[in-house]
Amino acid sequence: MFEWTDRLQASGDWITFILFIIFVLLAFLSQRHYSQFRLFVDIRNLNNYLNIYGKDKYLSLLHQFNLILFFISMLTYALYAYFFYQEILISFLGGIQFYEILLFLFSLVIIRYFVLKMILNPMKLKNTLDQVCFKSLTIKGLIGIMGSCFLLLYHFTFPDNHNFILISLVTYFSLFFHISHNNLY
Repeated sequence: MFEWTDRLQASGDWITFILFIIFVLLAFLSQRHYSQFRLFVDIRNLNNYLNIYGKDKYLSLLHQFNLILFFISMLTYALYAYFFYQEILISFLGGIQFYEILLFLFSLVIIRYFVLKMILNPMKLKNTLDQVCFKSLTIKGLIGIMGSCFLLLYHFTFPDNHNFILISLVTYFSLFFHISHNNLY
């Protein structure tokens, strides 16, 4: 009567592994850069974070904190795109793999960076480019962390509920636009 039953979930292991990587990176950031991470995740003090860490020392995209935030946000955006594609668009477009989505997003960000660099370098606005990239990376990293929590909840709690992923996407993008536009204006 009370026997164990096996429950197979096809190709779910790599999603769990990616979510695990995201949270390992977050744990690394919280241990290695404790004060920066603590101020970073406090949404109410986002402007304080940008004022304190928006200095020349931390503006570099190759700074460890910024680089890890970039990878977290890329993995989260790619997972969201993959889940949206798998749940909604698969019947329209055919088969697209997660790594293809990740490579597309990564190349899109790199192309955008170089276009901005080509536009702002002749005007001698390199510091402005660094500031814009830092603010964008900060906002996308913060939203990426929140989004990874939604993805974790979706993947392990509601894997068959397509409405949850749609509500999560709407919440995710409304947070993104709300925070980024408030910060912009």
